[in-house]
Amino acid sequence: MNVRQTGVLLVVISAFVFSTAGVFTKGVEAAAWTIIFWRGLAASVFTIAYLALRGTLRRELAAFGWPAFAAAVMLAAGTAAFIPAFKLSSVANVALIYGAAPFVAAVLSLLFLREAPTRTVSIASVVAFGGVIIIFSGSANGVAWRGDALAFFMTVMMAGSMVLYRAYPKTTAALPAALSSILLLPLALIVGDPIQVEAKELPILGLFGLVFVT
Repeated sequence: MNVRQTGVLLVVISAFVFSTAGVFTKGVEAAAWTIIFWRGLAASVFTIAYLALRGTLRRELAAFGWPAFAAAVMLAAGTAAFIPAFKLSSVANVALIYGAAPFVAAVLSLLFLREAPTRTVSIASVVAFGGVIIIFSGSANGVAWRGDALAFFMTVMMAGSMVLYRAYPKTTAALPAALSSILLLPLALIVGDPIQVEAKELPILGLFGLVFVT
């Protein structure tokens, strides 16, 4: 399997994992910030434990520069919008809006890296943005537009992290992902009430974190 095929396979796996987010979020009664707290706690613990067991934690720490911190901040901002988006809008709307992420990344690459997209990507970008506009127009008369707006913000943040890794390909990935979860923990305690979560939902939220780590 060559590099391109490996990349395509990873994108497919990523899309499959992302598709489970709506199931986890809608499948529990916990509020958005409660989900963010427990999912983030589980994800960060699993990630750091995995790095420690592999013996790569020190290497990740040594390679942790400002691009890695910037990636962590963008991932944290995206997650802060990601979970509430599912609570305020439909799973289909959020998933379709996030589907525009590669094309948002193409626009950001053009603006910040001066990488001109191909004609095919340009056409697909226009179509993707057209789809986002259609989704917003369908939600304009209800409360779902707030979820759609959060989904689009999340999409921009995720696309931004893609461009950052393109610009700085040696940036570590695992530790910024863990840090993005850790950054949201105190905020979740302030604006939410994660301690009051039902015990029966904790395994589900833990599994949610584990799925996104893998």
